[in-house]
Amino acid sequence: MSSNDMMPGVVSLSHGWGHVGARGVQLGIACDQPGQSANDPTDERLMDGVSCNAALNGVPLTVARA
Repeated sequence: MSSNDMMPGVVSLSHGWGHVGARGVQLGIACDQPGQSANDPTDERLMDGVSCNAALNGVPLTVARA
């Protein structure tokens, strides 16, 4: 899907829950919901330098045709 409202090169991923079948996840509601988890393509070690919070925006990635 594409949108004229997004800049070229921008990827938008709605969070969803997406923990169905995930091993070791102890989140009852999330594990019962379908969808994608934005945690999957992100690096848990990537941090925002100013706030020291996990970086959830501006995450570099590579997109390839399936």
